[in-house]
Amino acid sequence: MRGTVFNALKTLAVKANEKFLSLAYQVDSSVPDYVTGDPFRLRQIILNLVGNAIKFTEHGEVKLTISKSDREECKDNEYAFEFSVSDTGIGIEEDKLDLIFDTFQQADGSTTRKFGGTGLGLSISKRLVNLMGGDVWVTSEYGLGSSFHFTCVVELADQSIRMISASLLPYKNHRVLFIDKGQTGGHAEEITEMLKQLDLEPLVVKDESQVPPPEIQDPTGKDSGHAYDVIIVDSVDTAQNLRTYDEFKYIPIVLLCPVVSVSLKSALDLGITSYMTTPCQPIDLGNGMLPALEGRSTPITTDHTRSFDILLAEDNDVNQRVAVKILEKCNHGVTVVSNGLQAVEAVKKRRYDVILMDVQMPVMGGFEATGKIREYEKSNGLSRTPIIALTAHAMLGDREKCIQAQMDEYLAKPLKQNQMIQTILKCATLGGSLLEKSKEPRMSSSGEPHHHVPNSNGLKSSDTKHQRPGMDGRALTAAGGHKSNQKSDLVSSRRTCMTGSWTKD
Repeated sequence: MRGTVFNALKTLAVKANEKFLSLAYQVDSSVPDYVTGDPFRLRQIILNLVGNAIKFTEHGEVKLTISKSDREECKDNEYAFEFSVSDTGIGIEEDKLDLIFDTFQQADGSTTRKFGGTGLGLSISKRLVNLMGGDVWVTSEYGLGSSFHFTCVVELADQSIRMISASLLPYKNHRVLFIDKGQTGGHAEEITEMLKQLDLEPLVVKDESQVPPPEIQDPTGKDSGHAYDVIIVDSVDTAQNLRTYDEFKYIPIVLLCPVVSVSLKSALDLGITSYMTTPCQPIDLGNGMLPALEGRSTPITTDHTRSFDILLAEDNDVNQRVAVKILEKCNHGVTVVSNGLQAVEAVKKRRYDVILMDVQMPVMGGFEATGKIREYEKSNGLSRTPIIALTAHAMLGDREKCIQAQMDEYLAKPLKQNQMIQTILKCATLGGSLLEKSKEPRMSSSGEPHHHVPNSNGLKSSDTKHQRPGMDGRALTAAGGHKSNQKSDLVSSRRTCMTGSWTKD
């Protein structure tokens, strides 16, 4: 449940940031995480209610709180949630509260003119809540803000660890760094044992100063394989401190602590993939770990013997030289082009493990070029090539803009070696280039294999081609559709990518 809600809020964080609003999230520790319900309806309701709250709030905060509901009668195997979305927005006049959920009703005509109205969002949300066996209501003080509440009844799922074992099997023996500063409410030892039950390898330290280096090399120079795949912290401050160290900047973080209000902006900025409350069950911890582990499909190391074919699209000569020097130092093959159009043409001639794409270039910019590359891949049935945006300014929302443009990551200039190599390795691994590779080169229209794409600087990539398996996505089912779509699904945190998509197993 926490993962479903967290993912939904991530998609709204950009809008909140654009208005300089605080978007917060709080879950009571007694609320179960692994339940049987409908994630699609729940996500749609959250998007509607929180989206409206952001729309009608000019200053202050929008907050989602989840707790146990005492309004609904439940059987022994059921549980009732209460979701509350509060804001510091314009509020609703008392005589309009009864009309707010009616189809095509708007509390105030001036509101429609200024904000665009709520559309069908509230009436649809009411219908979805009713289908989930719950109720929806609103309290408001005009000029000060509103609080929308809804309940839903779900079935308690099997809490056995075997329910999560299959999903965690690919991550057996992955290393988890647990920085325990005593904020877990006395549950540190239990959490450590749970991680072992989940077939993960925990390393527990009391603070950042006790953390061993993430890479340890033997005297021969070979990497010993010691790296952290996920970091668990018990406070946002610890996560913030970790991100000041280069070696920990790109390792997924799971926040595990007692009830606390989490800022979505802080969570996104710090790379927090999951937020779990203590105490928790092993299955809850496993669900919280999955998004972070899935973001690191193989343990990350600094084994520079792995070489990638990289396409660099950059119009600045100095930036070209800096990037090429870094990449060649790590044994990567590089093809350099000077604008987006050349990048698109290069991709049509051969496959690359990773593309570094400058956002602002002459002739064709990086966003447009990425769109054309994605269209080409789709129309030709090709797997998705990881594209890393190169941006001159690390501004708020840059990451979200790049992902909306179908890019996979972004790097701010000036380029830094460690950051660049770690990001490339992460994207190439996630894209599957380290898995099954095809040595067959792409054939040109003339039937001749392409071995490199030269550019004005005479730089070329290595001759090895890699085919990567694609990453399948499933479209969300339309809310409130046919009865067959109303069957209960197992709700848990399965995917927490930056787009906030939900994958139903």
